[in-house]
Amino acid sequence: MDRKHVAIMAAITATLIIVLAGFALGFQTASSTAKSLRVKGVELRAINVGQSARNASLTADLLLDNPLPVRVTLDGVKYSIYVDNVPVGDGILREATLNPTSRNRITLTVITNDEVVVSALVRAASKGYMVLRVKASYELPVSWFGLINIPDRVGFSVNYSRSVHVATATQPASTG
Repeated sequence: MDRKHVAIMAAITATLIIVLAGFALGFQTASSTAKSLRVKGVELRAINVGQSARNASLTADLLLDNPLPVRVTLDGVKYSIYVDNVPVGDGILREATLNPTSRNRITLTVITNDEVVVSALVRAASKGYMVLRVKASYELPVSWFGLINIPDRVGFSVNYSRSVHVATATQPASTG
């Protein structure tokens, strides 16, 4: 091989190494970012039961701490909410942004017209407390050297449960 071919092969090899290093760095960054985020709780915001008691909505906040000095964007937040082990509903948020070095609230809402679920919500509201559980999964985008997002994602999930106080069936509730 002459010097020209050796130089071309060396340039191609160096380019491939840089591209692969960029992808590896992107995956490592997304993975370490996801491991840094901490679920700090779930809070009931409101239960609203329709006048006919055939439909209801539940809104809760998932509390996540982002200790990093950078804003983090979660893609495709998929969640399920349970009250006293009764599945209330599922939802998807296209995107959620977590501010740097702070506790962040991700508001999750489910609406149901399932009479069994509506009855469970009414029972929980009448007794004044419930076990609220949120199962959620999210993805973090992977970027090449922080410049270009690639189609791949790093996925993570949370499963958090706590007993909460219910103020009334139609007003926001506090945690307790």
